[in-house]
Amino acid sequence: AEVLPPQEIERLSTNRSVKFLRKEGTRTYYYWLNSTRPPFDNRLVRQALNHGVNKDLIMRTVMRGFATGPATNHTPPYSSHWVEGKAYEYNPEKARQLLREAGLPNGFEASLWTTGGIYQRDVEVAQAVASQLARIGARLNLRVTADLVGYLNSLRSPEMEIAFISHSNGAIDSNYMLSQTVLGSNAGTPFNYSRIRNGRLDELTIRGRSSLNDALRKVAYREIQKILDDEAYHLLLFYLTNVTGMRANVQDLRMIPNEYLIVRYASKG
Repeated sequence: AEVLPPQEIERLSTNRSVKFLRKEGTRTYYYWLNSTRPPFDNRLVRQALNHGVNKDLIMRTVMRGFATGPATNHTPPYSSHWVEGKAYEYNPEKARQLLREAGLPNGFEASLWTTGGIYQRDVEVAQAVASQLARIGARLNLRVTADLVGYLNSLRSPEMEIAFISHSNGAIDSNYMLSQTVLGSNAGTPFNYSRIRNGRLDELTIRGRSSLNDALRKVAYREIQKILDDEAYHLLLFYLTNVTGMRANVQDLRMIPNEYLIVRYASKG
């Protein structure tokens, strides 16, 4: 589906010949934190960054309300085998304290890589994140790339520090994202650009995706989520709300969370 950006929704909202279809989506906005590169190899620094971003404010202002969250993992709540994660509350003082505990009382400087105009308001989100993190002492220089292929190829560089991505969970299942983002065999490649290498995560992810026992899968995913909450390998933001437009006389057009339109039942009234 053609998911409309917030500014287009606002522009078209006064046009009576247009109506909208809105659906909470599976697309997660987040940042990879390169866990092999100082200071992001320090868990306290990663936790500090998560406390230093006001996700609610970004959802309300930059995304103009067309987002839900804050995100606590890569899969939204209605997905199969979803486990609620820890929502890092916005607490800049705690963030500064964590940086002091990490030996960085004066903060640090790093580069924040982002796509430019590829995902909805990606640059504006990056600017907001950088501005907020500057208040806790993380001085981030934005590096914007408008070419998605070039951007993804550049993420293989060990010099990557913080990098934006937006994923849609096509299978609407926890394993779909976990197998891509946390398995050590994918470190430094799509989509484990946080370079996570954690033997316990590998074991649990493989167990979760290979078991036919729902109860065992849930146990595995609960422990995975606990590890991810504590390690804070990613800076999770929110889930995008999907909105598409149509002529006002169109009826029964449907959309599912992974951005696909179902036109089977659609008709013109």
